[in-house]
Amino acid sequence: MPRKPHPYDWDRYFGPHAHRRRGPLGLLSFTTVAGIMLAALIILGNVDFKAYAIQTEARDRLTITPLWATAYARQTTTAQA
Repeated sequence: MPRKPHPYDWDRYFGPHAHRRRGPLGLLSFTTVAGIMLAALIILGNVDFKAYAIQTEARDRLTITPLWATAYARQTTTAQA
């Protein structure tokens, strides 16, 4: 059974201080802005991860460990010969 209408319902729902609902256009604008922001975060995050991977690879190539390992291997083979 529906509830009985209250005389103050009109003022509560349609008065000057009533909560305004945005409707479909507000939902569309919010979704569009949120989608653009999410896409920007994904794209910028992907760029940062690629730059980090490139820097890490370059740093690993310039470390002294591979040079030390090859020099040690050459000395060991020369000493064994």
